[in-house]
Amino acid sequence: MSDPTVDVGILTIRDDEFKAVLRNVPSDHQVYKGRHREYTLRTADAGSGERYRLAIVRQVEQGNGDAQEAARDLIDDVAPSLVLVVGIAGGLPSDDICFGDVVISTRIADFSVEARKFQDGTTYNIGGGPIPKSIATGVANLGAREDELGEWWRALPAKPPVSVSRKNIFYRPATWIKRVREAVQSHFGPTAEPRPPRYLAGTVALTAPKREARRAE
Repeated sequence: MSDPTVDVGILTIRDDEFKAVLRNVPSDHQVYKGRHREYTLRTADAGSGERYRLAIVRQVEQGNGDAQEAARDLIDDVAPSLVLVVGIAGGLPSDDICFGDVVISTRIADFSVEARKFQDGTTYNIGGGPIPKSIATGVANLGAREDELGEWWRALPAKPPVSVSRKNIFYRPATWIKRVREAVQSHFGPTAEPRPPRYLAGTVALTAPKREARRAE
């Protein structure tokens, strides 16, 4: 197969994320072996009878280093016009955002460079920045396209049941556990009203991988 013309490269981290992307863009399946990696090629509707060519790839390992290497290989192999990183991401406990909601970034705050001192707090060299304005303006205007997008969540599977038991909350001090439980109660407690997923735009944060996790006793 000759080198493909790719409009959008999609980088995923977890296997379930990778499979979810493939389920949502099932058309025109091909496999392309580049110099560095193997890519799944699909097409997606671009409107007005046009199609986008997608190159979808999954990282071999989790972590910022492997993500950077995979993105570099993707750009070198198929030269997409746009690269998207698609995944579940981890979020802070919130009364506004729930499991199943979709957050599209307009800015990335990079907290992955940090300094740790004995018996002292962690400090960060904050990097990152906004996404290109040509994309950010469209993302910021998503709220005006609700009629066009319709009930986009109808084809999604049902949300899994969630237990707010203390034994299901991990690796944080008591104040954080309390905050998590309160947020989960607000969405899944006995008085919570069910609602469909929503989408919103905002800042996302890139952090260093966690070094340890322990169950709260």
